[in-house]
Amino acid sequence: MSDPLSLLVQIDAKSGKADELKIELLALLAPTRAEEGCNYYHFFTQDDKAGVFFFVETWATKANWEAHNESAHLKVFLDKVDDLVEEFTLTNITEHGA
Repeated sequence: MSDPLSLLVQIDAKSGKADELKIELLALLAPTRAEEGCNYYHFFTQDDKAGVFFFVETWATKANWEAHNESAHLKVFLDKVDDLVEEFTLTNITEHGA
């Protein structure tokens, strides 16, 4: 059995694109949460810096996350990335003490 995969994803908007990017990111919530193996998928904004967004996500397996990366709704978003996103950082994280 595979271990769960947890990620912290930071997405920084291009100048002047924060509002548009936020709308696109919020649109990912419902379809992603409905995906097989999605245990946790939550969206955050940075309080002291506009245009910086985060997803904290946990997938039952790496294979579930890989399937998410091939999903139709994520592909639609990725087609818009060049216009909206300045920087994208994905970090594997591990929960302790749960």
